[in-house]
Amino acid sequence: MPVDHSLTYTVRSIKNIPHRNRLKTLMRICRTIPEKSPFADFGCSNGFLTNEIVERFQIQDASGFDVDYENIAVAAKRYPAIQFQTFNLNMASEPVSKFLFITCLETMEHVGNQEVAFANLIRYLDTKGRLIISVPIEIGLVGISKFIIKRFVYGYSFSELNTGRYFTFRYLKDLIFRKDISRYRKPADSYGTHFGFDYRTIDKLIYNHPVYCKTFNSFTTRYYIISFERI
Repeated sequence: MPVDHSLTYTVRSIKNIPHRNRLKTLMRICRTIPEKSPFADFGCSNGFLTNEIVERFQIQDASGFDVDYENIAVAAKRYPAIQFQTFNLNMASEPVSKFLFITCLETMEHVGNQEVAFANLIRYLDTKGRLIISVPIEIGLVGISKFIIKRFVYGYSFSELNTGRYFTFRYLKDLIFRKDISRYRKPADSYGTHFGFDYRTIDKLIYNHPVYCKTFNSFTTRYYIISFERI
């Protein structure tokens, strides 16, 4: 049974404060989208956030995409009004139809090929549409705090990273001097950990595409609002 990610948004705990704050911020951003149909959520997990957006803004035509078959099965059972199907962001895909409103929330940090994943999102976006991406902040002071708490309080594993001698010291040093921490990631199809994710990689991808973008940071999350027309 897949992890129920909806619990991080609904259960009141200190650990879930960033997630609950993210939900509020997301709902505020979505109010600025003038046209909310058709809508697609890439990396929808079990469909909780997809359904929150659909219900809050009364969207009639909604789709959810996720690479995990079990997540899709759970989502389809819970929210039958939404069309769910599997989709691998790491594999280049040509869209049959495009969407005026797309979200990709807390997903880009987990994909193996961020360049292909971002290109897919852009291809699926209508020329008059909006794309909202959110990713965790794992660099700067926020990244340092997260690293210390996750490493020494929660005992997170570094099994998905290139570690080696004095890894903890080197990783912290690179965070302090704002070096690219993505170099610690081993080549993989996907990542479970947030360690080694550097949102500046996403910044570069956006810069290299013919799109307009607004970015802002809120608490422990970075948001991107992207479109082909000036925002």
